[in-house]
Amino acid sequence: MANERYGNDYLVLLGKEVSYGTEQTTYTATLPDKIEIKESTAQIAVSQKTGSLEPQKNEIQAGYNSVSVTLSGEMGIDSGITGHGILFAGFFSDDAEPFTVQAVGSTLQSYTLYQYFSDGKYNHVVGCVMEGLTVSGASGETIKYSATFRGKLVTREDTGSPPSPPRQPEIPPLLF
Repeated sequence: MANERYGNDYLVLLGKEVSYGTEQTTYTATLPDKIEIKESTAQIAVSQKTGSLEPQKNEIQAGYNSVSVTLSGEMGIDSGITGHGILFAGFFSDDAEPFTVQAVGSTLQSYTLYQYFSDGKYNHVVGCVMEGLTVSGASGETIKYSATFRGKLVTREDTGSPPSPPRQPEIPPLLF
């Protein structure tokens, strides 16, 4: 349990990838939000015709790995894609304003997401494509969001050459 971390002593960094699955070491957005990275391995049932009713030793095998990333927090007033606006650019696959929905079959934007801890270590996920974005809020309250990404590869507790250390963003909350 030496690698367990508790609390929210980290920042989230997002960098738009040039091509899908290539790590982006420079980031565009720094967000003081919550990130959850989950890895799972799909199980594939392997059926064999053996002519008997006895179970085989390898009926279920490990299949493909999947990575899901959930990013959630409060929307802030920021300037375009350097803050929470990058989520809208990822959702619409469009960096222009106003955002427009892309045609079916067009290339989606992918991102590298970093979970940068205060001790200089970081987790990062490459090849993140946004699957969903939920924005909610009531009159007079802050606007909350939840974004889900499908990732390609996770590296945990990396101590290699990280992106330059971020500073805490000063983004005031956005109110209805």
